[in-house]
Amino acid sequence: MHDVMTGFYEPNAIDQSKNLGATFGTTTNIINGGIECGQNPENSKSRSRGEYYSKWLEFFGMPAEEGLGCGDQPYGDFPYAGEGDVVGYWAKDWSWPPKDACAPATY
Repeated sequence: MHDVMTGFYEPNAIDQSKNLGATFGTTTNIINGGIECGQNPENSKSRSRGEYYSKWLEFFGMPAEEGLGCGDQPYGDFPYAGEGDVVGYWAKDWSWPPKDACAPATY
């Protein structure tokens, strides 16, 4: 979620084909996607959260944003080969000879 909101996440063509972008709606999908996303009409909780966020943007004089909901996004995992399909865990590197290092882990 941090990467989406800070602009580090840059959706590729696969993500864009699933309506996943660097948007507030995508952060909802990351946190609560299986419950609130992929529904038409937009889930009331997702819609309310987006409206609340918009009010805070307005309060702080920030520009309005698009993509506040996630009803048009697949719920749950990001797609295979999308920008979010990266190894997110680290574990001790058990290769031989032994070394004090970490390696990406998919578990």
